[in-house]
Amino acid sequence: MPLHPELVALQERLVRGGTTAVAVADYLEIRLSLFSTVRVQYAEGRLSVVPFFGFVPRTRATLMTTTIVVLGIPALFLSGGATPMNFAFGFLGVLSLVHECTRYVLTESAATRVQMLWDRLTGADAIDAAQSATSPSALGAGGELAAQQVTRASGVRVR
Repeated sequence: MPLHPELVALQERLVRGGTTAVAVADYLEIRLSLFSTVRVQYAEGRLSVVPFFGFVPRTRATLMTTTIVVLGIPALFLSGGATPMNFAFGFLGVLSLVHECTRYVLTESAATRVQMLWDRLTGADAIDAAQSATSPSALGAGGELAAQQVTRASGVRVR
C-alpha cells in the first residue's frame, strides 16, 4: 500500500530537518537513537503517532522493564543477600529505568516535532484555535465579561 501523499510531504520536511524518516508500507517510521522509533500513520483523516522501544510499543516495553526491575532486584537481595554482585545488578536495574526515562523524552520530543510539522503542513493555525477557545460563546455567559476584559487589555479582537 503506498504512503499517503501528506505523509510523503511530512517525510520530506523531516528529512530536510535532519531526522531519519523512512517510509515503511503504509506508515512513516522515524528512527531515533537508543533503539527507539516513532511510527506515524494517516488513516481516516487522522494522524496517529505511536512510539516504540525496539519492536515493542512504548507502554508495553516500560511495563516489562519496570516489572522486571521492581520484582527482580528485591528477589536477588532476598535470595542471595547483600553481595557485591547483587549490588551490581541493582545498579544496572536503576540504570535501566533511567534509560527508559531518556527514551521517553526522546520519543516524546520526536512526536511533538511530527505534530508541529503536521500542523504547519495541513494549515492548522494555533492563533485561530486560541481565539475560538476564548470566544464568548465558548466560555459561556460567565466568561463573556472576562473575554471582553482580555480584549480591552490586549487590544486583540475576539470573535
